[in-house]
Amino acid sequence: MTALELLHELQIRDIHLTCVDAKLRVNAPKGAVTPEIRTVLVEQKDALLALLSEEAAQAAETDQEGQATDDVPLQ
Repeated sequence: MTALELLHELQIRDIHLTCVDAKLRVNAPKGAVTPEIRTVLVEQKDALLALLSEEAAQAAETDQEGQATDDVPLQ
């Protein structure tokens, strides 16, 4: 299973991952992270962090593209 497929599977289970200060953070309902899921998260940690970091960078780039860079008076 790829990191992207794993993220999709986790989202279906209402398990959300984020990358904070180069650490993997898990936000999930109590009991949602089973021992099996935890094992997969540990095994895929580096790939998940890379994917989440890449997605965050793309989101930041998209946000910057949508912002005006010149001051133009609106009349």
